[in-house]
Amino acid sequence: MRRIYIALMALALVSVTGCSGSGVSKGGYYWGGYSSSYYDLLKNPTDEQLQERVATLEDIVQESYAKGLRVPPGVHAELANAYMKQGLGEQAKENFRIEISLYPESEMFIRRLVDDL
Repeated sequence: MRRIYIALMALALVSVTGCSGSGVSKGGYYWGGYSSSYYDLLKNPTDEQLQERVATLEDIVQESYAKGLRVPPGVHAELANAYMKQGLGEQAKENFRIEISLYPESEMFIRRLVDDL
């Protein structure tokens, strides 16, 4: 499980580079509070902080759709991982599926992490 989390974090961090102050990167992705909530979770890895991270990721998804932008790569996968940690298996699977549908190139990577999609 830890391997999944580290791999998803690495994928997401690579994707964050180049973000502007508005939360929308040059590539046209809305990142919102992605970086700060990730840092907060690393600094203080509690259940409460994980809940705040999930709320941030959910906000990124909602705002991206509201602004007519694609959800950034790795966000649905990271959200799925957080749902798995919370015991929300069906929500996790659905978000992994969404990640694969948005970014088909991630399918092999995600399937290696999660065997039962």
